[in-house]
Amino acid sequence: MTLDSDQVKHFSKPLYQSRHWMRLIGGMLIISGIAVTVTGIGVLVAWLPIWLGVILMKTAKTSNAAHVNGDQPMLELTLHRLRTAFTIMGVSLVLILSGSALFVYLG
Repeated sequence: MTLDSDQVKHFSKPLYQSRHWMRLIGGMLIISGIAVTVTGIGVLVAWLPIWLGVILMKTAKTSNAAHVNGDQPMLELTLHRLRTAFTIMGVSLVLILSGSALFVYLG
């Protein structure tokens, strides 16, 4: 389905309005990932918040391009990246909660 420029701008507006939050959260995730690398075991998991932060920063950039230019491929890329970010967060949360439950059970 092809959207015209005005439709793309309409559908991308909420993402465009959230781009500052995506940048903030993405930057904070990158910084926290770098900070985690100073711990011994942290090096093994530091890539996850850094990866998620980079994805959110890229999502903010493509949401801006989609809205300002009315560019449908940029809107599709934005939505794809957002889906990837939520997938990473969801899998991470399941692993953290499972690990925590296991720790409580064994502890």
